[in-house]
Amino acid sequence: MTRTRQLARGLVTLALATPLLAKAAPPGDASRGGHLAAATGLSVKFDRQQAAAGDARPVTVTIHAFDAAGRPRDVDLGLDDELGALAPAVHVATGVWRALLTVPPYLAGKHSLVVTAHSGELSASASLALVAGPAATLDVAAPSELTADGRSEAWVAVMASDANGNPAEPSRLGAEAERGGLGAPRADGPGRWILAYKPREVARDMDDRILVRADGIERSRTVRLLAPVSTLQLGAKGGLAARVHGGLGPAIAAEASTWTRAGGHGLGLVLTGTWWTFSDASSSPAATFHTTSSYLSLSVEPAIRLPLGSRATLTASAGGGTARAASTASIPAQPDLSEARWVPLATAGLSISTRALGGAPFAELRASWVGDPGLANLRGAAAPVFLSVGYRFDVR
Repeated sequence: MTRTRQLARGLVTLALATPLLAKAAPPGDASRGGHLAAATGLSVKFDRQQAAAGDARPVTVTIHAFDAAGRPRDVDLGLDDELGALAPAVHVATGVWRALLTVPPYLAGKHSLVVTAHSGELSASASLALVAGPAATLDVAAPSELTADGRSEAWVAVMASDANGNPAEPSRLGAEAERGGLGAPRADGPGRWILAYKPREVARDMDDRILVRADGIERSRTVRLLAPVSTLQLGAKGGLAARVHGGLGPAIAAEASTWTRAGGHGLGLVLTGTWWTFSDASSSPAATFHTTSSYLSLSVEPAIRLPLGSRATLTASAGGGTARAASTASIPAQPDLSEARWVPLATAGLSISTRALGGAPFAELRASWVGDPGLANLRGAAAPVFLSVGYRFDVR
């Protein structure tokens, strides 16, 4: 009976002490059955800062949920990403989830990928940098043809892609041209550069090869270089005139020409004005005679330009016109005797020129025939030969 009373007293004491023990348990202590505090924050982290397109090694995404005191708390978790490359999250501990992110081969022009975790009104995001794989292909865009006058310039575009078609950033990019210069590459967007291309002057139409290299890859493009043809040129020249029977004299000339392109060559029409003169002296017992013969010619000549190599041009012309032949005889103590007459003229010339400074310096050999003026001191036809140097200026 005594034992029964003691057991009854123990049960009563335990019943009275239970509410007190429950009040003494720390609030929020899940292990003791206390109240569970609500999560107030989320965080998203990646196991690395960037990933390459088509990387075989998945990116590990870790998500934490926590309350105001920083203690882990479980929540109903949702995950979103921009490329649909994220596997379902796996709960690995209280308030901790992990998911694997597989970066797709084609990035669709994106440079980062954002993963967002959300639970109710809570959300958190993190951004993973995306990079293309190594450059695997190069595309080069260049003009199909360009006038090579030493002034014309064009742009060459270079595009680099990885094996999956993403814009790539090669570690080194270089370019060269056989018949011109290329400027330094300038970035023009992801995986894209532009280079200024300026060909040297050429005397005939020809091809130039532009070669681009990047990370061991080479691509080339061919540009057709067109020899410059000015629709209008002005020229000046000077040199010596020689007579068949002897004697040299100065000669100067000016020319204007118009040109067009035909069959890769230049065809033109040249208008030339030339002045030259010869002086003679003869003596007799009575006096010394001085005779000066001078000519002023005007000719019109069809002309053709033929290339000599890549920089030189041979110009051939032939035509005719008229010349004013004048003679002046000087006798001591007597008035000078001067006569002049217009006569027919035929002329032909060959010149070799090269392109320089927006024009063409040249050397010319020319032969002319001047009809007989029938003057008292100037009789018979003349056939002077000219050796001149000059410069032709491009007007347009």
